Amino acid sequence: MGGGLDDALARMARWDALRQRLANAAAGRVEPAVNEVIEAIGAVLQRHGPLTVTVSVEGVETVTTAQLVWRDGQLTVARSEPQAVPEAARPPAETSDQTAARLAELIRRDPSLLDGRDDLPGAAPGLPGRS
Repeated sequence: MGGGLDDALARMARWDALRQRLANAAAGRVEPAVNEVIEAIGAVLQRHGPLTVTVSVEGVETVTTAQLVWRDGQLTVARSEPQAVPEAARPPAETSDQTAARLAELIRRDPSLLDGRDDLPGAAPGLPGRS
């Protein structure tokens, strides 16, 4: 049977992790994103040496700040507790009618957005569909 119990436990752990990620995403929590951001920045700092980086990750309702610092040759992370984003700083909820109006205004200003041209200003050369 070779590791039947271990395989089952590993599957259960993956399912639990997936359920937690889905619950966090549904609740709009920023903690998982903060963890990923810290991990990515930490990997860069490991390659590039003694730099200090402070980053804020802002969700719809909360913001978390993390600082990655080299101390005594070790990379350390200091995180703030998630803080509520002030109501005034939250983006206003946009209705689908407002979104459609903004899109129509963009197209009115630049009809070439609809004709499929690939010569957009600032487009990176060499990308698929770009000259």
